[in-house]
Amino acid sequence: MTKRAILLGSILSLAIGLILPVTEFLIQGTRLGLSSATPAAFFLLFVILIGPQFLVKCLKRNWALGRGELMIIFGMMMVATVIPTRGFGGPFFSMITGSTYYASEENEWAKFIQPHLSETIVLKDSNAARLMYEGLEGAPIPWGAWIKPLGWWSFFMLCMAAMVISAMYLLRRTWIERERLVFPIAQVAMAMVEDDPVGAHLSPRPFSRLNPLFRSGAAEVSGEGAGPGERRRVSAGAPRVSAGRPAAEGGFSGVPGDASHEAGCRADGARDAGVRPLGRT
Repeated sequence: MTKRAILLGSILSLAIGLILPVTEFLIQGTRLGLSSATPAAFFLLFVILIGPQFLVKCLKRNWALGRGELMIIFGMMMVATVIPTRGFGGPFFSMITGSTYYASEENEWAKFIQPHLSETIVLKDSNAARLMYEGLEGAPIPWGAWIKPLGWWSFFMLCMAAMVISAMYLLRRTWIERERLVFPIAQVAMAMVEDDPVGAHLSPRPFSRLNPLFRSGAAEVSGEGAGPGERRRVSAGAPRVSAGRPAAEGGFSGVPGDASHEAGCRADGARDAGVRPLGRT
């Protein structure tokens, strides 16, 4: 573990924490913070390996990051991806503001629910809750209403994080040496990074061992298409799936919206129920 790995990991984690909430909740674009899958962490690790790491190795090899340093950075990015999105930030803010924002005269939450909720754990200011859901519209952020619940929840989360890390440290030997857990998500990152005496680099082995069907799909998505040889390998290895029985046999044509498709679905349902369709002998 080196200082530069911690520094780079902190910078990238801060960038993830600032960008992902905007892309997921404001723009509602690609879900780069998909909880435990952490696509943003894998994407940034890939970018580091094919960009800065490659250039540094070409210019000054002894400055390149080692495999252990890259794994530290990747681990920090994984945690940073989960916290501000659906792993914590998404449900957290709706949890501490929902009882105030959605309170109305009809549900009488202000009478039956809010008196039992402490202002240290929920936001009691209705205007601050409304601004969070409906937008500031040029108004300043009401930090005075937020500082108490955010302060107490931050203290609680720091305590819980310390407890979880301590429990991981106590169970580490049991998990790794006795139970031999494989940690599948970490295995993907470890397979991507290959170490050598002059710094880690992107390993070609995971990509060369990919299923031909996967390589063909990735090529089609990227717009390159698959070559004739690749198509032959895919067609040879792909499972054959029937589109359904012909319509003449009482099945469906396999084309949604087709008349034979609709008739076949009705006939199949009747057959399963033990009823003979009308018009058949």
